[in-house]
Amino acid sequence: MDRLTFKAGGFNAFSSNGLSTYGGMQKDASVIYIGGVADKLAHYEDLEEQGKLFTPPCAIGDTIYVIPSRANYRLNILNGYKENNRVYEQVVCGIEIYKEGYLLVTCDGLQTIIDDTYKEIWFLIKEEAEAALKELRRSGRKTGEIKNIQTKNN
Repeated sequence: MDRLTFKAGGFNAFSSNGLSTYGGMQKDASVIYIGGVADKLAHYEDLEEQGKLFTPPCAIGDTIYVIPSRANYRLNILNGYKENNRVYEQVVCGIEIYKEGYLLVTCDGLQTIIDDTYKEIWFLIKEEAEAALKELRRSGRKTGEIKNIQTKNN
């Protein structure tokens, strides 16, 4: 993200519509308030530039929706557990941050979700998870994967 603030005379400032506002340089209450906003925005921009600002896709306590991966979907069918191929509602109870990304830890302790599977096996919206599961079923039928697995199982 491009910076919206800059330093001017020892103060954080930002420009809006070509007019510069300098925090705390005028006694007008609205300008002082704007100056506080510029200071806070500058602080967050500094953190972002230093790699210290993390914005998770959800908050602790939010519900996420998880579906089986393609491999697990096929294994569930192969092993006779096709009822496990469904959407699971999971409550996030922790977020672990690593250099490579983040993990979402669910409250039941059964799921640890990695960031790069967002919108592949986990979703913030239930309808998106249901659509992805439907597509997984459709693509398996289309390629014959599911039929071949069921035939071997019988």
